[in-house]
Amino acid sequence: MQYEAPEWYRDAKFGIWCHWTPQCVPEAGDWYARNMYMEGSDQYKYQLAQYGHPSRFGYKELCAQWTLLNWDRTN
Repeated sequence: MQYEAPEWYRDAKFGIWCHWTPQCVPEAGDWYARNMYMEGSDQYKYQLAQYGHPSRFGYKELCAQWTLLNWDRTN
């Protein structure tokens, strides 16, 4: 309760980077849409395990699964 923000903080600009795109379907990190095609990356391994090879189930197939069906705006 006794804490005071530093002077610079009062004038600081604050920004948030946020994206909500089809790559959020697998919930496996930023840059999923890119890294799912990069052999050896964590997202590539996740892609293989969850959906199969990206040549058969790629980004465009993720797009078809991106819906608001279970969206909860309170989270």
